Amino acid sequence: MEQDERSEFQRRIGVGEKQHPFSLKSGPGSSRTFPVKREDNGKVGGKTTHHWDGRQDSTVFAGSMIKKPKVGEI
Repeated sequence: MEQDERSEFQRRIGVGEKQHPFSLKSGPGSSRTFPVKREDNGKVGGKTTHHWDGRQDSTVFAGSMIKKPKVGEI
């Protein structure tokens, strides 16, 4: 049997246990997505997804570039 070295207070507040950012009514498979703003212009530049089991995913939206041809360029 493994000895628990935490105090009663530490066990009560959940020290060393996995923490979930979701309430009890959200279950397996649920997730929340939040927009992430860019630092240079304040527009949305991506999103962060928080999963029910503690994982996090981030997606970055790459900006588009339009290259204009110069005169005489083929």
